[in-house]
Amino acid sequence: MQSTFSIRLDEETKKSMDALCESIGVSMSAAFNIFAKAFVRDGGFPFEVKGFSTTNPLDSFWAARRVLREKYPAEPSIEEIDEEIRKVRKGNGA
Repeated sequence: MQSTFSIRLDEETKKSMDALCESIGVSMSAAFNIFAKAFVRDGGFPFEVKGFSTTNPLDSFWAARRVLREKYPAEPSIEEIDEEIRKVRKGNGA
């Protein structure tokens, strides 16, 4: 039994991957299937992902948290969250 899986890629990455897949004679679907099977077989990424540990889940958690904090440094306060909830409840969510 097969399942459908949809992912989003930026256009340039998609074009580059499609061209590379074509040059080695596999479809993008086949390439993602190969990756998925290797991911399952290895119990995680089948290659090193810099900045993240694939051997210690806690290290991966802290690395991911650092990345998110760099990308989104300001966390909303409880008051800001409450205000957003009030706006949604009043129908002024925008």
